[in-house]
Amino acid sequence: LNNKEIFTIPNIITMSRIVSSPLLGIAVANDMKVLALSGCVIFSFTDWLDGYLAKKLHQETVLGAFLDPVADKFMIGSLIAGLLYKGLIPIPLAIVIVGRDVALLVMATLLRHKERPKGAPFFDTTFSATFSITPSI
Repeated sequence: LNNKEIFTIPNIITMSRIVSSPLLGIAVANDMKVLALSGCVIFSFTDWLDGYLAKKLHQETVLGAFLDPVADKFMIGSLIAGLLYKGLIPIPLAIVIVGRDVALLVMATLLRHKERPKGAPFFDTTFSATFSITPSI
């Protein structure tokens, strides 16, 4: 994996979502409703933007395909933490939501490990991806 595959514009946008996710939880926990809502809107836009730019700039990478859902999980986890802190969501529900996200990440990682070509680095895009989704329309 080289720096050109890591530091693409879409991956940088995605990594910025991961790093800034705790700020959303802090905003929720401190009743900063406008900031929390604005953050969610910005996160939604940048989630769309990184995918759009990856396709438009031909910067799609296996790392980016892995990081994008991780960023989503970090955002949800941070929001859940803020809601838990405020007592606005029951603990069992938080466990179900976070547990589901953790299970999805673990299963995706195991699937990539199992299905990648022999000897291929985990995130290297010069080898085939685990699977491909093709629209039917």
